[in-house]
Amino acid sequence: MCLWAMAIGPEMRRKNLSDSRQLIEVAHDCQVALKKNHSDPRALVGISLVALASGQHEASVQMAKAAVSVAPAMDLAWVTLGQR
Repeated sequence: MCLWAMAIGPEMRRKNLSDSRQLIEVAHDCQVALKKNHSDPRALVGISLVALASGQHEASVQMAKAAVSVAPAMDLAWVTLGQR
């Protein structure tokens, strides 16, 4: 399973959408999750991967660092941080 699929989980996955549309949908879902809980590590990892895919490397690193700080035992957060 790819990092992207592991980060966003089944409830955030969209089928039959273009890559750019899927990025928009995932970013929106992550933003909604972060409004409910600004420390949601899966949402932080998800938005980090969206930022990375969008070429926003500094934002990606910031979100990955935030995910690691709130969930240091979450392997995926560390792997995401290493993707820069």
